[in-house]
Amino acid sequence: MDETIIIADLSHTITWMNDAAVKILGPLYSLFGIAENEDLIGKHMDFFHSHPAHQKQIMHELNHTYRTVITIKNSYVAETVIAPIYNKQQVKQGYILMLLDVTEKAQQEKEKEQTIALLSTPILKIWDSVLAIPIFGNLTNERADDYLKQS
Repeated sequence: MDETIIIADLSHTITWMNDAAVKILGPLYSLFGIAENEDLIGKHMDFFHSHPAHQKQIMHELNHTYRTVITIKNSYVAETVIAPIYNKQQVKQGYILMLLDVTEKAQQEKEKEQTIALLSTPILKIWDSVLAIPIFGNLTNERADDYLKQS
């Protein structure tokens, strides 16, 4: 299975992960001081969160599938799906987390946004205190400030 899958119990402790999770997350272990995947099993999910209280609230109230995008240590961006696991009596037993690596897509989006910002402020600095400004478009203080921040 190519999906990155992690299983956590009700106390938010990681109990299992598939080979795809080991392969994808392995390079990130060093960012958390983890030597190998066996060290990840048994870790509480708070270990990986910068705001564990927020994560705990979401997981506690979770009774359906939850989707979000997470960034891990500014190195890995993942589209994340978390779903509760229920037994036959509909009692919550734990959680299944599925991660899809969207790091490259997120980087491309960031670069696109930066390009749009640069192009939306067509002001050229010729010399100190001398700017070339196009006649078309709306010239606002905000656009001028954006240019000055970028230069």
